[in-house]
Amino acid sequence: MSENYGDTIITEVDSDDNGVIDTVLHDYNGDGVTDKAEYDLNENGVVESTVIDQDGDGPMDSEYHDLDEDGLVEFSEHDTDGDGQRDTALFDLDGNGVADEADIDVDADGSPDLILRDVDGDGFADEAYDINGTAEWAPVDEQIQIDPYARG
Repeated sequence: MSENYGDTIITEVDSDDNGVIDTVLHDYNGDGVTDKAEYDLNENGVVESTVIDQDGDGPMDSEYHDLDEDGLVEFSEHDTDGDGQRDTALFDLDGNGVADEADIDVDADGSPDLILRDVDGDGFADEAYDINGTAEWAPVDEQIQIDPYARG
């Protein structure tokens, strides 16, 4: 079922035909391309995953996952260069709503090359792990924010 609100089209989908809406698609400018998709994975009325096309080109750019349904994102994935592959994954390991670890694909081959970890909870990387280089944890001397997508 689709509803129009000006240029915005919202479509509710029951993908398994059991009578429960499990997907809501948002087309904010009415161009026929989904800008945001929300998924209720276990059909309990709570959205566990949200996927967003931030630049309106069709492929989704960011995914946010709240699998324990507490309202805080446990992990998110981001395609920052528009090639359709995940470039950055952010993980909230302590459940405070801010990412503590970032896996970064520097060379765009689809695999993480660098892991940044915030050990002291200040939002900035304290340790880095170079997967393709030293393969050891090393201290980070620069102020690198772990979660550029943090809300707050």
